[in-house]
Amino acid sequence: MNDSVTYRLPSGPLGRLAHNVIIRRQLENIFRYRAKRITEWAHGTFRANDL
Repeated sequence: MNDSVTYRLPSGPLGRLAHNVIIRRQLENIFRYRAKRITEWAHGTFRANDL
């Protein structure tokens, strides 16, 4: 499974700074969590109550 995310931040240099400091890490965390949950589901260990 591959994910592709396209987004554009406003504010030029300030937006790039926000991306480097905050947003990139948030996106990485979102997709890391998603990959973990998909793996759990594929192995039959997914528990919806753990959300």
